[in-house]
Amino acid sequence: MSERKPPPPPPGPTGTMAGMVTDVEEGGPLPGVTITAVHGPTGESFETISKGDGTWRRGQMRVGGPYEVTAAMVAFKPVTKRVDDLEISRDSVVNFKLELIEAKPKA
Repeated sequence: MSERKPPPPPPGPTGTMAGMVTDVEEGGPLPGVTITAVHGPTGESFETISKGDGTWRRGQMRVGGPYEVTAAMVAFKPVTKRVDDLEISRDSVVNFKLELIEAKPKA
């Protein structure tokens, strides 16, 4: 089996997004959440997964924007936020609070 290599960084300057994902009800960190950022002008997608402490970080992203950033995990409602401009000089911080999807009672 060959190991999957990450895609090369986009050409030109790059920036970083980072943040934390927590549970709305408990306030605790949510590990294993998929964070997907889509660069509006190009449609280029960047993805990462939140760590055990709920934090996430994704570097080597195309600067500028806007970006649509979505946090998604099974059994939770996905949340999307907009980042208007990703800069070279500082991290763009995007925090998420996810809410459990209510189970529907069986008929």
